[in-house]
Amino acid sequence: MINNNINIPDELFRLEIKELAEEIRIKFAKKGLSDIFDILSNISFLIRKPLDIEG
Repeated sequence: MINNNINIPDELFRLEIKELAEEIRIKFAKKGLSDIFDILSNISFLIRKPLDIEG
């Protein structure tokens, strides 16, 4: 049975996050960072800071 009370972002918000993630991937690729561990170490502050969501 599917739980309808799961707090999942709507489709537009997920697409926005996907676009932002792609922009960051491209920026790091231009810097020569393609290893996932290099990328994670350089953006770890994003994990600690929650997204600012209007609403």
